[in-house]
Amino acid sequence: MITTSRPPSVHSTTTESDPFSAFLRPPASESERERIERVQRETDAKRVSDSIDEELKLDRERYKKSKQDIRVRADQRLKH
Repeated sequence: MITTSRPPSVHSTTTESDPFSAFLRPPASESERERIERVQRETDAKRVSDSIDEELKLDRERYKKSKQDIRVRADQRLKH
């Protein structure tokens, strides 16, 4: 496992089995100000992502309910 002197990203983990961990790891020369800005961007991105996920979940629930509202039984036929 790779060790660094600064804390890892808030939303990522580093493992030897993860091929993207080296690519996603912040540069060793990252300053404290840059780290704070990066963590803030990651936090904002996570908030937006969670908001989108919640909206998709609500849309799915609304769709399921609307499908139930228009369900027609096969034994009911229209009579003119």
